Amino acid sequence: MSPPVAEFATRAIHDGQDPNKWKHKAVIPPISLATTFQQFAPAEHA
Repeated sequence: MSPPVAEFATRAIHDGQDPNKWKHKAVIPPISLATTFQQFAPAEHA
């Protein structure tokens, strides 16, 4: 039996990813559900 062929969506989502450089050893990077932005001072956005 031949190995399964990855479809376009699977190849596209994994393209350019190198799991060996991550500390958590997950195959796919985790999804961040929150983001924090740096400000220079209160009410001064970059």
